[in-house]
Order: sequence, then structure tokens, then C-alpha cells
Amino acid sequence: MEGVIFIGLQASGKSSFYKMIKKYIEKLKEAKFDVVGYYFKSGVKDSIKRNELRNGNEKIPLLGILNTYNKLQLPSFEEGFDKLYYVRLDNNAFVVEEWNNEI
Repeated sequence: MEGVIFIGLQASGKSSFYKMIKKYIEKLKEAKFDVVGYYFKSGVKDSIKRNELRNGNEKIPLLGILNTYNKLQLPSFEEGFDKLYYVRLDNNAFVVEEWNNEI
């Protein structure tokens, strides 16, 4: 079994990817799950464009996206991850790539 953690800017595709693969995250390490991180590779400009397509409460204030971008750090195996992957959008399809510790 594995637990999954998504890392990335708002409007980078995390929720859509989650809904597509239907995984649940609960007490990963306690339950002896492998902890798998998916880092959503999205530039701040792309996230802002996708955010503009949102409505109501789903829409994140621009300052929220910019603040997250400025604080966001790459995950590392030292944090307890067993596996790490990149996820990016390519023509509205999710592409999962091997981790190489670079943005």
C-alpha cells in the first residue's frame, strides 16, 4: 500500500489529478504505507491562468498564489518520502515523470 501527498501551487492540477486516480491519504507512516509525493510542476503564470478559469470559492486570490510560490520548496527524501514524482499538464493530460530533484 502507498499513501500519496500532492505538492504544488494552487491551480496546478492537484485536485483534478486526485479525483482522477481516487487515492486517499490517512496516517500514512503509522499504517506502514509507503509515502509517495507528487510534485506538480507548474509555473506561477500557468497556475494564475488556470485560476482565472475558476469560479466562486474555488478561485484563489492572486496574492495567495504568489505567496505560496515564494515559500514553496521541493520535497526531499529526507522528509520521509519513499518515492517522489513530478506531475505536469501536457495538452490537458497528466504526465508523471521520475524525480530528479530539480524544478
